[in-house]
Amino acid sequence: MGQFLTLQVHINGQQHIRTYTVSSAPADELYRISVKRDVHEDGTKGIVSNYLHDEINIGDVLEIKAPTGDFTFNTKEPRPAVLLSAGVGITPMVSMIRHAMTEGLRTRRMRPITFIHVAKDHKQRAFFDEVNQLAENSADLLNAYWLLTNTTKELKPGKDFHEKGRLSKEFLQSVLAID
Repeated sequence: MGQFLTLQVHINGQQHIRTYTVSSAPADELYRISVKRDVHEDGTKGIVSNYLHDEINIGDVLEIKAPTGDFTFNTKEPRPAVLLSAGVGITPMVSMIRHAMTEGLRTRRMRPITFIHVAKDHKQRAFFDEVNQLAENSADLLNAYWLLTNTTKELKPGKDFHEKGRLSKEFLQSVLAID
């Protein structure tokens, strides 16, 4: 959890090396990386991210280094945890939430987690369904809150998002037991 994989791909005869955060939990059978398709403002596309989206399929083999990184989550700590993320920063949080859930099932004790994520809009809000499903299955030990800086009329407050705008002191005070 909170680890990253360095991968090497060959595209049109050229070697490209990129690093992506692992979004699976340590107990999962396979590594899962989550790659945002990169399209620049001038319309050019990220070479590797688009290659991974367009050319690589489930079951394909990639050249990778072993996962590394020191960003971890202590499931044995009894105090409640707060996980905050924005944009693509959600990826290690998903890994940590999945790990906490797996360990909670294994040990029959889960550390309570409040997860708060801020995204530009609902189209850029990754892992929405997965995290909400994990929260639903957590016996109220995982509470997920979604903030969107831009909303549309079709989105329902309390269901599709919990707050319009950026993370604020007032929002934190409304969902956390702090003063």
